[in-house]
Formats: sequence, C-alpha cells, structure tokens
Amino acid sequence: MLTMTHIDGGFTSGLSSRLFCLVLCSCCTMPVKTFKPTCIRFGFDFLQVNAGFNISWSLIPYDSRSNEVYWRVFFVGNLLITLILSFCVICGR
Repeated sequence: MLTMTHIDGGFTSGLSSRLFCLVLCSCCTMPVKTFKPTCIRFGFDFLQVNAGFNISWSLIPYDSRSNEVYWRVFFVGNLLITLILSFCVICGR
C-alpha cells in the first residue's frame, strides 16, 4: 500500500538531487563565463613555471636559486612531508 510519506519522500529526494546538479553546473560554468572576457586561462600550466621561493625543511635537496618548478616544490614541500607525518602518526599508535 502506498502512503503519502512515500510519495513525499521521493519528491523531496528527486528535488534535492536536481538542485544539487543545478548548483554543481552553475559552479562549473560560472568561472568559464567570468574568465573568458578577461583572457585568463585556467588549468595546470602554472606547474611548469619557476616557483622562486624557498622551503625551510625538506628531505629531498631543494634550492630556490636552481629554478625549480611548482610541481617539484609541491612534491618536496607538501606531499612528501604529509606522507612522512602520516606514516609517523600511524606507526606511533
């Protein structure tokens, strides 16, 4: 037997999923509309540009004067240290 609560629950579930899709599409199309008139490109091209700043502590040799690119700075400064600290926390239990 179908009751009113089953109908209402399906309606609100469908409405919320449509609303979520609308917000997601809006968040994806708005930057394109905003950046296109100003000729700003977005993507991952910046990872090949010289970083120009130093990292205070790293296990991999890094020098800001050697024209390191952003992807290497990200690897040395963020990813590697995050993995090391995660390993220490997990093994320290």
